[in-house]
Amino acid sequence: MLYFGNIKEVRLTNEVLNVTKQRLNEAGKRKDESFVLWAGKFKTDFIFYVDTVIYPEQNAFRTSSGIGVYVSGDELFKINKWLYDNKQVLISQVHSHPTNAYHSDTDNNFPLVTEIGQFSIVVPYFARVSIALPNCAVYRLNSSNRWIEVNKSQISIIFKVVG
Repeated sequence: MLYFGNIKEVRLTNEVLNVTKQRLNEAGKRKDESFVLWAGKFKTDFIFYVDTVIYPEQNAFRTSSGIGVYVSGDELFKINKWLYDNKQVLISQVHSHPTNAYHSDTDNNFPLVTEIGQFSIVVPYFARVSIALPNCAVYRLNSSNRWIEVNKSQISIIFKVVG
C-alpha cells in the first residue's frame, strides 16, 4: 500500500515552482495570502512526482489579529473529485505569508492536507523573491498528527527539481 510517510523524495519541475510563485505572488500584490496545492502520483513506494499545481477558489480575509485565506468545503469537494477522476493525490499545500515563513496556529489547526507524511510549505514575503524551497519553511505531518519542520539540510534531499 502506498503511504505518504514512506516518501523519501518528491520530484517536481521548474514549471511547478514557476506556476506556484506566480499564483502566490498575484495575491501577494494585493497583500493577500494565497494557497496552491501540489498533486501528482507515486512513482515508487518512496518517490512522488508532482505534475499539477491546483489553485483552488479561495477567499482572503483580514482580522484585527492578521490575515488569512479560506477554501470552502464545496471547493474542497471539487478538488477531491478532480483528483479522483484524474488518478492523482495531493502531496503538499503551499501558501504564502507576508513576512517570514513559519507555521502559524491557523496553519497547524486548519490544513488542507491531512495525511501523515504530507507536506506544508510556507513561502515568505508573498512570493516576491525566489521560491527556492530552502528559503521556505517546510513542514511534514508526523504520526502524532503534528507538523514538524523539515531541517533545512533535508529539504534539498527530499525535494528534487527535475527536467
